[in-house]
Amino acid sequence: MLNDIQTGKGNIDHIILHPNGIFVIETKNLEGKIKCIGDSWYQYKESWKLPIAHEIKSPSRQVKRNAVFVKKLIDESKKFHKNIWVEGIVVFTNPDVELELNSPTVTVLKVGELPEFVESRKPKSKFSLFKLKAIGRILMNGNKTQINQS
Repeated sequence: MLNDIQTGKGNIDHIILHPNGIFVIETKNLEGKIKCIGDSWYQYKESWKLPIAHEIKSPSRQVKRNAVFVKKLIDESKKFHKNIWVEGIVVFTNPDVELELNSPTVTVLKVGELPEFVESRKPKSKFSLFKLKAIGRILMNGNKTQINQS
C-alpha cells in the first residue's frame, strides 16, 4: 500500500497493489447521511441548523481522476502493456455514516468491506510480486517527479 501520493494537483489517499489488481482509494471520514446519485454527492445531518442536504465535492470524480493519473504513470513507463486496469474506490471510514447509493460511477464501500472486496476481485490475470514491485517503483518515482514539478 502506498499512502498520500502527491499528484501536483492534490493527493491520492492510498494505492493498493495486490495480485488481484491496482486500486486507487479515496477515503472520506464523513458522518450523517451521504447520498450519491451518479457523480453527484450530498451530505445531510439532522443536527444542522438548516436540516437540508448540502452538495459536497464529488469523491467519485476525484477517485476517477486519480485512477487515470496512476494508469498514465504506469503507461508512460512503457514497461507494461497498456491494458492494465486501475480501479477507483471511494471508502467511508466513519462508522456513523449512512450511505444511500443511486447508480454510483465507482465502487463505494465502508472501510470494513474493503479487504474482502480486494481479496474477492476476479482479475483477467493476476499480478506477480515482481510486477507489483515494479509498478510500486514506477509510482514512487512518478511521485517524486510530480513533487519536483510542483
